[in-house]
Amino acid sequence: MKFKFDMSVTVEAKSLEDALGAICSHISTVNRQMASGLKDLAPEFIIAEIDAKTEAVDLTDKVTQSRGPIPLDLDPKSAAGIALVEQQKVRDAEAARTAAALANAGRSDAEILAEHSAAEQAALNAPQS
Repeated sequence: MKFKFDMSVTVEAKSLEDALGAICSHISTVNRQMASGLKDLAPEFIIAEIDAKTEAVDLTDKVTQSRGPIPLDLDPKSAAGIALVEQQKVRDAEAARTAAALANAGRSDAEILAEHSAAEQAALNAPQS
């Protein structure tokens, strides 16, 4: 099926990014409400099913596909910036756990435990500064 989307609306926002974010958020909210059976919730835009022979616009993200993910440029003190840093810490920790698990592949539990015990003993025996 193909659908035609028409929208003519004025949005008040601090920046283009904020305006697009507000529009996306509104469309997402309307989508959830329509999925709940509510109708006629967005008079500022129209979505109508059209003839399948009509050419459609490809909305896949060609920039991301050609250049890879676009890094976010967030204020590190903002809530989103702090969340992004925390998310990266979680990803890094997960990557480290995965690398450690792969490094231990094929080794017995006894070998892993012996190496761990040796590392702990070395840390205890190391001179304190």
